[in-house]
Amino acid sequence: MGNCVGSPGSSSVEVFVPRTTTERASLISHLKNFYGVSVKSLTNRVRISGSVDMISEAKNYIQRFLEYDHKILVSVSASCFSIFTFFDLVRHFEQRFGVFISPNPPSTLAVKGEPSKVDRFCTALSTLDSDCQQSSVTMAPVNYECIRQFCQKSSINFYRLPSSPSVHMALFRYCSKLFSVPKPSQPLSQPLPADAVFHRKPPAMMKSRVQEAKSVVSEKTESAKTDPKKLRLVVIDGSNVAYEYGNKQFNPEGIRLAVEFFKQRGHTNVVAVVPRFRQAKGGVLFDKLERDGHLYYSPSRLLNGIQLSSDDDKVILEVAARENGVVVSNDQFRNYLHIDRLRSVIENSTAGETCILGLVPASQSTEGCD
Repeated sequence: MGNCVGSPGSSSVEVFVPRTTTERASLISHLKNFYGVSVKSLTNRVRISGSVDMISEAKNYIQRFLEYDHKILVSVSASCFSIFTFFDLVRHFEQRFGVFISPNPPSTLAVKGEPSKVDRFCTALSTLDSDCQQSSVTMAPVNYECIRQFCQKSSINFYRLPSSPSVHMALFRYCSKLFSVPKPSQPLSQPLPADAVFHRKPPAMMKSRVQEAKSVVSEKTESAKTDPKKLRLVVIDGSNVAYEYGNKQFNPEGIRLAVEFFKQRGHTNVVAVVPRFRQAKGGVLFDKLERDGHLYYSPSRLLNGIQLSSDDDKVILEVAARENGVVVSNDQFRNYLHIDRLRSVIENSTAGETCILGLVPASQSTEGCD
């Protein structure tokens, strides 16, 4: 599908995309905004430049886009259309429904994909559009908390959402269908400051992301505290496991096998950490793992064309240190050996993943897991 330009390992590839392809301009825009790559339009190709990981993700996105042969145009209200002027929200709807969405001003959405998936998205879109046109109502704080949780979960900047109250209510109603809404009597956590939601990995901002991961894992491990076996929390380095299992190609099946391996040994507290931008590669497998409480997405998004993400390795190590957990990874984590509390995890509570992938007997690399 694509040919490397320059020497092996070069960060540019050319991918065949016919100039006559409908929504070609939107495709290029999506590639830039979703994956932080630079894209140059050629006659019947596009040249993508960026990191190897992002180029791979962008190529997969192009392949899915070119396979779509069903397209419809949907007119929506101006309020509803404003939702789809934010690439973070477009990315969410595309990933959730498996379609390609191209906003065409002033109020039309071009939707491509398999007919059944397009129909499913259009049903949800109709409800969203109807809610956007409802008379404005006062939003309770708990409703905003629901939206904020949705934004954190989907790597969306809460503070850049459309400001319309009717849009806020429509998003709340949409969010409330995705997960349970906290009761008004429950204490609400304070929203993260806008500059702490996403970052280039400075320590102060990293602290907030680590704390969020700790909170997630703490909820997942609550039941283990009363387990007489007192099996330790297992934190799986999802990307490392997936690449090892796929022989340097990201294969989500490796993560599923890792989770199943520890579940079969009696562990109920098993969490794999995967960057948000890899969500599309996991498909329904990742959806199930997330529903079952065994998958956590570390946030990543674009800011001014730069792919920003939390430091997955540090999140994994911090959680394991706090919860006395075991890290499953073949990574050496050398960047964190100078931090005492993390060095202890690296040296004493890290298990290789060879056994999980069925390559050697399990007894050879599971020390410290019980």
